[in-house]
Parts: sequence; structure tokens; C-alpha cells
Amino acid sequence: MPAIVALESLAVRPELSRQLGLLVRLQAVLRATPGCLGAAVGGSLAAGTADALSDVDLVVYCRTGAAASILEALSLAAADREVIHRLRGAHDQRSIYEKVILEDWSSYELHVIEPETRMRLKPPYVEIVDEAGYLATRISEDKPIGRAAARPFASGDEGLTWELFNCIKWLRRGHTEFTVQYLRALGERMASRALPDEG
Repeated sequence: MPAIVALESLAVRPELSRQLGLLVRLQAVLRATPGCLGAAVGGSLAAGTADALSDVDLVVYCRTGAAASILEALSLAAADREVIHRLRGAHDQRSIYEKVILEDWSSYELHVIEPETRMRLKPPYVEIVDEAGYLATRISEDKPIGRAAARPFASGDEGLTWELFNCIKWLRRGHTEFTVQYLRALGERMASRALPDEG
């Protein structure tokens, strides 16, 4: 598997037509939006192990101050079906994200990262946009990816829908043992949180 995977290579996988269509739309938006330095998708789509349930996890690197406008433009283009869940958050004071589930069970994550935020890219990745070779400056072989990097209850109560959605996907793929371990850890994290005073 090459370190950089061409977007067009996904076209030979009919089961990934939903993901490919989304990425083509987002690529067009990014090429027309000022401030984008580079964008890529890693994980199973780049590794060649994706299935119809796989989400699109897009990381966009942008110039300082451009994150909010880029995320808004991407968000408008991405949701071509009714949104049943949207989780928005921030990596830090500058870089933001949203995670979305649509009514047809397709899903995506959009992470828009400004230069000051240390969020790396692990090969292989699907190149969406790369201005003047910017993506190469963000590569790290140590960045964890996939379900192994999932941290239970990382987004608190607001993130529960997304986490349980991922658990359903893992179960449908037959990853029962991992899902049970994750749910157990999730339950422990929820039980240990500070509860409001009912007195």
C-alpha cells in the first residue's frame, strides 16, 4: 500500500460509492475555499480495509483564522441526507471538528486544524488537497488511528450517541470482544463522573 493513495482509487470499490461521492464534494469545496493548506483521509479508507459502514474521517489543515469558515462550508456540502446526530467540538482554542450521522447510516468526521495545533497525519492517507506539499510537513508515524485510538467518554454526555453508533458498527463487523471491552470502559467512565448534587 503506497503512503499516498489517490482518491480515484476508491472508485474500483462499489461498496464505497457513498464515501467517494462525499469526498468528491468536499474536495470541490476545499479547492474553492481560501485558506485550505491540505486535506487527507486516513484509516481504513486509505488502508484498503474499508466497508460500506466505514465513516469518512477528513482532516483539513488550514491557515490561521480560517477554521470556522472552512468547517461551515464543508458542513453545508457534506450533509446530503437528513442529519440525525451532529456533535461539534474543539481540539483547542483554534481547531474545531464535527461528527455527523445521517439517516442512511453513513457518517463522517470533519476536523479543521490550524497551524498552531499539533495534529499529525499517519500514512497511508488519501490525498484530497495538498497545497505546495503541505501534508508532508504534518506526517507522523506515531499517530494512533482507528478504533484502537478511541477513548471512552472523551466528549462526555454529548458524545454518547456517536460512541454507541460506533459500537453498533463494530458489532455488525463481528468485533464483539472489543465492543464489550469498550462498553465496559465507557460504563466505568460514566459511573465515575461527578454527578450533580440532588440535595
